Amino acid sequence: MNHVRAGDYAPFVSPWGFPETRLGANVIGIVKAERTGQPHDGMSPGTVGESTDRGIFVAAADEWVLVRKVRMDDRNRNAADVLTPGQLLRAAAPAMIPS
Repeated sequence: MNHVRAGDYAPFVSPWGFPETRLGANVIGIVKAERTGQPHDGMSPGTVGESTDRGIFVAAADEWVLVRKVRMDDRNRNAADVLTPGQLLRAAAPAMIPS
């Protein structure tokens, strides 16, 4: 979560870009996310859970993370418009997506 917050320079462009993940062949930047403190029931990290009006839950190592905004195709989008419950996000290369 600190990595996501470190890339958040809103309303300015981030000089570092955003942490990234992969969904199939697509690279997705994580723009806005927050910890929930809600444990998940042994879901694999990266598993996309249910969506809410605030975002979509993604399993981290020990809790659900609420992902609110992602960057895909050079624009920011609501995470729930891009991610679908049951999908699995994978680790991407260590580089970050430019803003």
